[in-house]
Amino acid sequence: MTANSQPKYVDRYGARGDGLSDDTSAINSAISAVHDGDVIWFPVGTYRITSTIQPKHRIRFQCLGAVDAYSMTGPCTFKKASTINGPAILLTGNSVRGSVLEGITVDGEPGNRGPGIQGTTSFFTLRDVLVRNQGGDGIVIGSDTQLDSLDAVFSRLDSVTSRGNSGRGFYISQRVVSGGYNNANGGVWTNVVAQSNSGDGFAVGCATNNTFVGITAEGNGGIGLHFLAGSARNRVFGGDLNEGNRAGNLKFDSGSSGNVVQADVSNKPPFYVDDTRGSFDGTNQVIAPSIRNFGQAGGSYGAAGFGIGPNGGTGFAFEVHYPGKTFSAVRVSDDAGAVVLGAEKARGNETAPAAVQNGNGIGRFYFSGYDGSGYESGAFIGSAVDGAVSEGQTPANIALYTCPTSASCAPRMVVTSKGDIRIPSIRALNGTRFVCVDTSGSLISQTTPCSGN
Repeated sequence: MTANSQPKYVDRYGARGDGLSDDTSAINSAISAVHDGDVIWFPVGTYRITSTIQPKHRIRFQCLGAVDAYSMTGPCTFKKASTINGPAILLTGNSVRGSVLEGITVDGEPGNRGPGIQGTTSFFTLRDVLVRNQGGDGIVIGSDTQLDSLDAVFSRLDSVTSRGNSGRGFYISQRVVSGGYNNANGGVWTNVVAQSNSGDGFAVGCATNNTFVGITAEGNGGIGLHFLAGSARNRVFGGDLNEGNRAGNLKFDSGSSGNVVQADVSNKPPFYVDDTRGSFDGTNQVIAPSIRNFGQAGGSYGAAGFGIGPNGGTGFAFEVHYPGKTFSAVRVSDDAGAVVLGAEKARGNETAPAAVQNGNGIGRFYFSGYDGSGYESGAFIGSAVDGAVSEGQTPANIALYTCPTSASCAPRMVVTSKGDIRIPSIRALNGTRFVCVDTSGSLISQTTPCSGN
């Protein structure tokens, strides 16, 4: 607050806060009356607005109460009318640098459009803020269409929740057209939650060197945390991204680089990198126990990229592109433990897995070669359930398949869960003779190929 200035209470300018009256004019009158750095106090109530609130000076909106992020309620609510097609509150331009919004909720009437809060200025702070029911993104930091003279650097978000919005929970991106570089940089976000939004929980676009601490993405319709092209050198520490985001928990797009995530991301739903198989440079990193530190040096994916993602909507695809090199899993430990590579299968879905059944496949390891136009399967090792499944018991076989053509793979040897070895057919050359198995299971020697070969 500036020297000799008095706090401004918005109700003294005619705001009623009853949720029905249009308080837009009263709030704008309070804004016009303040000096740079002043505080506008909002008594407990719901302030309906019919046009975007846009401060002209560095000010603080302060509620005489606190948001309860757990119950998703707040004592001071800006109710955005259905007629608003842009942000409910817009902080833009150099004159509002350093502004603070604290203890407020931004709600939306059905039919509204645009974000709840948008900031295209620097050094502004959102603290104890809840944004919900917006027709667009919940909170937008920066703009992909603003003038070069504007930026969105050094944003501060503390204990902020974006919930139930029609777009993304949070979007941070500022492209400076003439310079060709990003200008949504240096922000610090702590204890920020994106929950039940229709799009991504967090989308990071043209933004660099931002730090996210303890963020949570839960139940969003898109990706929990999505690094878009242009995102670079951002850091995520702690938090929980493994909370049922329907399109995946974490994704790095082509053109993202140097981003580091150290948080619980899991791979269920999929964690994946460079799903577009574009020019991803392999410098993004994930350090998370729940994905078992794939790669070396604490989760770095090496020089050529790494991917896990949806495979036709029916499963997962996993790829490692490492030209001219081998791929190894290395364990160095002072014990007798071995390197473990696992395949796990369940029926049902992620939230309610169900037991596998007799005949269900569990896993396969393929050997494929390039035929001039694509990679074709030549052989694989597979495992399938081969008995009744009960708690503590999943009997399974292991089988060796070869593929004369990629469309005609067949089992050549099967080891059952009981230890029996079954060979559907044997073709062993011994001069001009073949060793085969007859219909009774006995070995026979004959001069013609075994039946079916």
